[in-house]
Amino acid sequence: MGEGLFTHTMQVLKRSLDVRLLKHGLTTSNVANAEVPGFKPKDISFKDAMRTAVEGGELQLARTSRRHLPVGDDDNLSARVVESPCQGVDIDQEMAGLAENNLMYQASIQLLAKKFEVIKTAIIEGGK
Repeated sequence: MGEGLFTHTMQVLKRSLDVRLLKHGLTTSNVANAEVPGFKPKDISFKDAMRTAVEGGELQLARTSRRHLPVGDDDNLSARVVESPCQGVDIDQEMAGLAENNLMYQASIQLLAKKFEVIKTAIIEGGK
């Protein structure tokens, strides 16, 4: 993990954004395939993915297809994407999950912006 200006906290926030982005993609894929017979919705455990990142392991996000764009700057990201054992998609549940994920993504963005604001203040005030 990073040191100096780009602390461990910033690395964890970056990873949380990566996981939120992956979760968003899975949820929108679930909604898009809701009418496909036999489709099983997929999800990722944000809590487990972040535990891996915080406990020292590099957070890995899985690309389930070669055609998927890599998330973040690491091409070898992987995380455990799980397929629901139940058939069909509950649209209300997926939309609620999408809204929650969006709120948490925005919260992570705000925290990251605050960290950059602190660095900017330190640079400006340090020069006086």
